[in-house]
Amino acid sequence: GVAAACATSEPESEPRGADAGPVGPGPDADGAGWPDADADSVDAAPAWDPSELPEAPLPRFPLGVASGDADATSVVLWTRYAGGDSLRALWWRDGEPAGAADAPGVDGFVHVTVDALEPGARYEYAFVELAGGAPVARSPIGRFRAAPGPDDMPALVFGASACTFNAFDRYRTLEHAGLRSDLDAYFHLGDTS
Repeated sequence: GVAAACATSEPESEPRGADAGPVGPGPDADGAGWPDADADSVDAAPAWDPSELPEAPLPRFPLGVASGDADATSVVLWTRYAGGDSLRALWWRDGEPAGAADAPGVDGFVHVTVDALEPGARYEYAFVELAGGAPVARSPIGRFRAAPGPDDMPALVFGASACTFNAFDRYRTLEHAGLRSDLDAYFHLGDTS
């Protein structure tokens, strides 16, 4: 099967102050309404939109987010986290919560395996920083598509680029590809000099 892994980036947020509390709708300041630590079902997912949280400053998620090792029902979500708060991975589909899980890291590298996906479905995900159990900021929002089921034969849409020449401003071709929601896979064919 083929699955896409894209990360989109929104404008960088201002760093939050040390006394900043929870932002956006959802759990209150003491964390009430936040899913249990061992919950990863649809019923346990938060009933709010993670995109309404401010994006953490770049130094806290220096490599953005990525997804991979996908099959029809599971995927691995990944990030590099340089902050000091606890993390929670959230994933959603069509704006509706699909799951949440604690996201512990080893030496700043975080891997979360997500199961019980719908074959061929497109999802969004983010890692959320928790202060005192309440969400305060998030990583960039990423997207992935679960691989088709074994009996499915959907049409797939691919994108590709090569010879991006690093003197051009910020690899615009790659930025535009990251904004497209219809690509099942994108191939960067090298030569960035």
